Amino acid sequence: MRALLITLVTLLLANSVRCSDADRKPLDEEFLRNYMAGEYDLIGHKADSSATYKGRVTLRDEAGVLQVTRTVKVRRALLDSIP
Repeated sequence: MRALLITLVTLLLANSVRCSDADRKPLDEEFLRNYMAGEYDLIGHKADSSATYKGRVTLRDEAGVLQVTRTVKVRRALLDSIP
């Protein structure tokens, strides 16, 4: 039991040292926006209900802002902009 505890503490310390690396590259936000852009199937249900619905979610990169549009049945809504 003591060996397991020592192993876990060692792993936690090693991970925290590795994660605090100050020389890490900054995030490439343009790459991430382009990576996420596309169309996705949407399946869900309303809160407090067991009835399911389906639709589509579209993520578009417009001038450096990720636009999120959700279409369920025929209703379409611009949900959010993610800078």
